[in-house]
Amino acid sequence: KFHKIELQYGNGLCGGNGASRESTLNGWGGWGSQNIAKDDTKTRDARKKSSSLRLTEQLVTNGSTISSESVILYQSTSFGDAKDANGDKVKDLKELTVGTRPIYHVNKNYGIALEYAYTNVSVIIAPTVTSKECEVATLHKITLAPQFTADTGYWARPQIRFFATYAAWNKEAKGSVGNAVYANDENGFSTGAQLEAWW
Repeated sequence: KFHKIELQYGNGLCGGNGASRESTLNGWGGWGSQNIAKDDTKTRDARKKSSSLRLTEQLVTNGSTISSESVILYQSTSFGDAKDANGDKVKDLKELTVGTRPIYHVNKNYGIALEYAYTNVSVIIAPTVTSKECEVATLHKITLAPQFTADTGYWARPQIRFFATYAAWNKEAKGSVGNAVYANDENGFSTGAQLEAWW
C-alpha cells in the first residue's frame, strides 16, 4: 500500500501562465518563460505576481487479485496582474480532478484495468462575450484496458496494454480537448496500445 499527500506552491514562472481560454486549460504554471518577448515588460511584471497552489493525494493498493490507484488534485491559480484582450484583469482559476484505476489480475501475467476520471476547471470566457464571469469546463473519461505484464501487481513492468477510451465534455470545454481531432465535438472515442517499461 502506498499513500502520498503533496502540497505545492509556486509563483512567478511557476505560477499562473496565460490569459486565454486555451492557455487556461493547457498552461498551468512552470511552462512559460519562452512565451514572454524580451521587451514585454508588462507581461513579465504580471507573471512575477502570479502564483499557484496545488494539493494532491495518491493512494495505491497492491494485491495479487486486485490492485488500484486513486488520485485527487485541487489547484488554484492567480495570474497576477495579467489582462485579457478587453484589458480586464484575468480571473483566478480553480481545477478539481479525481480519478481511479482498479485492476483485476486474472493471472500472474494478465489483467484488466478499468479507469475513470473527472475534471472540473473554471475557464476564462472569451473576451467577445460580455459577461465577466468564469465558465466551468468539465470532462468525464472511462477506459477499459486489457494488459499483459511481467508479474502481478500495480507497478509490474514491462507492461503492454490495449485500451478503449470514451470521453465526454461540456460545451465550455469544446475546442480544448483532444487537439484538432475533436475540436468540434463534445465527446470522443479512441483505441490504441501502450508499452511501458522502466528499470
